[in-house]
Amino acid sequence: MSEGELARLLRETSAAHAVYEKETLRGVRDEDWATWYAGYMLEHGAGSIAGWPAGALLQERAAALLAGADESHRANAPQDDWPEYYARRILGGAGRA
Repeated sequence: MSEGELARLLRETSAAHAVYEKETLRGVRDEDWATWYAGYMLEHGAGSIAGWPAGALLQERAAALLAGADESHRANAPQDDWPEYYARRILGGAGRA
């Protein structure tokens, strides 16, 4: 999966998550958003990202990568477009989670 493909999937995931928060959580902020994102992304092709291991911990590790990208974005580059930033961070550090 390329950086552009991952950024596109992150945007798609964000839109789907907004619907989930609105309709399922009735407007309540999802504090465990990274786990939801990871599950959605894995169901929609993100499992092909190098370094996202197969097995029972896949969603947990993917969620950790997403949360780490979010933390880094907030601390280091909040002005950058977040999907592109997350994609660079995830693909650059996929094996570190």
